[in-house]
Amino acid sequence: MKKLEDFHVIENNSLLFRPINAEDAPFLFSYFSDLRAMEFYGMAPFKEKKEASLLIEKFAEGFQKGITLRWGICLKDTGQIVGTIGFHLLNHQHHRCEIGYDLHPDYWGQGIGSKAVQTITKYGFKELELYRIGAIVHPDNKRSQGVLLKTVSKKKGI
Repeated sequence: MKKLEDFHVIENNSLLFRPINAEDAPFLFSYFSDLRAMEFYGMAPFKEKKEASLLIEKFAEGFQKGITLRWGICLKDTGQIVGTIGFHLLNHQHHRCEIGYDLHPDYWGQGIGSKAVQTITKYGFKELELYRIGAIVHPDNKRSQGVLLKTVSKKKGI
């Protein structure tokens, strides 16, 4: 697996993936405080705006340590951030990681999640030389399961 030296901006025909920065805090707060978005996320909804800033710091620290890459998912035509996607638990020795992604509920059902996962997994395999990218999804999260079933090559486990 290649070392994480630079944080690359990635794009496809409709989306732009860029580093998350302090200016994204209001969006992240609106997303992470939304009960619909947090139903299967595995953490309590944000109650204070500073939690969004702390999350951005956590993403940056993970990148500096070489264990996390998290992009903002932006609409290419407007630049509007609509979610986040990235790799965590990066294991350089075994060339593997887990992928995580989220979209603001206003953008659900538009194919954005599937396009984002396809683009970022392709980047992971080609550019980072990963051998395996895993995902863990709550059994009741049918939307996320649908994204993965459209984009991954093998399903393992229940």
